[in-house]
Amino acid sequence: MPTALTDLNALLRCPAHPSDSPLPRLLPLPGRWLCPRCGDSYTAADGVLTLLPPDAPDAATAAAEAEQWDEQAAAYDAPREADDIYMAGIAAAADELSPQPGERVLDAGCGTGLTLRRYWKPGVRVVAFDLSAESLRVARDTGPTDGVLHVRGDLTRLPFADGAFDWVCCANAVQQLPTPDLRRQVVQELARVTRPGGKTVVTAHNFSVGKRRGGWRKEATDTGSHTGAVRYVYRYDADEFRSLLGGELTVERVGGAGLPLPYKWKLGPLMRLVERVTRRTALGRAFGHMLVGVGRK
Repeated sequence: MPTALTDLNALLRCPAHPSDSPLPRLLPLPGRWLCPRCGDSYTAADGVLTLLPPDAPDAATAAAEAEQWDEQAAAYDAPREADDIYMAGIAAAADELSPQPGERVLDAGCGTGLTLRRYWKPGVRVVAFDLSAESLRVARDTGPTDGVLHVRGDLTRLPFADGAFDWVCCANAVQQLPTPDLRRQVVQELARVTRPGGKTVVTAHNFSVGKRRGGWRKEATDTGSHTGAVRYVYRYDADEFRSLLGGELTVERVGGAGLPLPYKWKLGPLMRLVERVTRRTALGRAFGHMLVGVGRK
């Protein structure tokens, strides 16, 4: 096994008790992994290690969410990559990450790897983590794979050691959790696995001025997306999002990305420059499609 992946494997923990002390590492066995403390066993197949907690109280909800994104995984990338406003949010998340060779990144809720493909560089060690097995397979097939470990699991129970990562990214995922408690639990977990002094980047749907004027709902069920129905989405305003992150992290800034700019009027490079300039301003927070929060542990 390559050294980078051996290093990442050492961070794995049983999701039933990831932050207990002392922390028992999962033991690799042919085709599966075993927790030496509780005896729970986990499987690896097609390049994806599944570390879902057994007997989780919200297992049915997680299964329905996974099924939703599994069904959309094959078609997920193309329509989003053609959407300049959506991709501005992806670019903003990637731009906040500057991992150096040898550093560890957790891409939590990585989906098909849209953000991963934009910040990865040789020598960086990444755990691509998602609930959807099919999305992880797309991420694996579209690359990069060098130094990347693909793990399936639950955002509210990250199966990693405390302080394991130099960088943690959670792009466009936290708003899919259907209760405030679950969304707070996600941020708690993101902060737990970030090393002291490490950076955490979180993006979420913005309840922007344009969406309010357009009659969008702050909280919606059975809504649409580029590739199909979405069971649930919650849209944050900037102060509310800062408060969510500030419960666990020292918030450096909250900005906005994906402004309603005329990208298609042969002004693409100019509009992208305007986008980058306004990300960290009140204008970005008011009108951006996505909120971009940056915090430190």
